[in-house]
Amino acid sequence: MQLLDEALGDAPAVLRGVYGLLLGLSSHDLSAMRELLGMPRRVLYATQRQGGLYLTAAFDYGDYVCQFETGIDNIPRFDAHLEVYGENQVLRVQYDTPYVRNLPIRLSITEANGKGGVIERREHPAWGDAFVAEWRAFYASVTEGRQPKTTPTDFRQELELFRDMVALMA
Repeated sequence: MQLLDEALGDAPAVLRGVYGLLLGLSSHDLSAMRELLGMPRRVLYATQRQGGLYLTAAFDYGDYVCQFETGIDNIPRFDAHLEVYGENQVLRVQYDTPYVRNLPIRLSITEANGKGGVIERREHPAWGDAFVAEWRAFYASVTEGRQPKTTPTDFRQELELFRDMVALMA
């Protein structure tokens, strides 16, 4: 609670819940966004609904805007993906719940075929357990002195995004 007070001050309970949702699985989504696209210039828009269970934000990347959505409901499913829209191609990276082992990450590519139609491809770039890969990387960091992929600078940037999003919701 002390760290939450330090981060949010005297914020209403709904914003404390929002912050908790951001610190949970949303942190992985925003980390993936930053790894693929870099750090956004700023948060353009952020709002919450249903007592902080649904969040929406828009990030300014200069030439384009990145939309972020997350939410928790009672439907037994997990839908996490990143989608990038280009003029002639859409890339979608679908990753399922980390709580079920060995689910593959799927890459879907939809592109214009030059004749008024589309070509769709689905790929499974790798097979394996993301948690196992994470633990192997951690082990190598400790035993071989390898630099961790995620640094304190990385998680600081996420906390800055969280701060800016919550400020816009206040």
